Amino acid sequence: MPSQTIIRCAKNACERSSCEHSLAAVLYKGGAVIRVACNDSKTIAYRKKYFSHGEPTRHAEMNAVHGIPRDVISKCTMLVVRLSKRHGLTSAKPCHACARALLEAGIKAVYYSSYTGDILKLDFNELYYGTYVKEKYDEKYYEN
Repeated sequence: MPSQTIIRCAKNACERSSCEHSLAAVLYKGGAVIRVACNDSKTIAYRKKYFSHGEPTRHAEMNAVHGIPRDVISKCTMLVVRLSKRHGLTSAKPCHACARALLEAGIKAVYYSSYTGDILKLDFNELYYGTYVKEKYDEKYYEN
């Protein structure tokens, strides 16, 4: 489970996002941060093999691992968070394409913020069994 320092680092990075939905990813090993990245609206053609919709925008997860040697990535953990308009944590479960890319890159574990504000661990087994789905949006998470 990511430390409060790693979570705070990810939340702060969300502020740099140029997208409507502010997401950030922190690649870390133990307590040491390897890279912090946020999503942005530029395209990322080198990863389009994972995306069925053509030229994807730069997802925070892909920005975080870009250019990092595979032997370093394979020893790391990642945290992905998204901030709501009110600066609370909300769903940042990686899309299917990012989850697949992270699995193939050898990431040890991926944690993400949920609609309830909890930090959950991504189950890579869902990719193997074809049961991978994004979190379902529920209005009740935005009543406050």
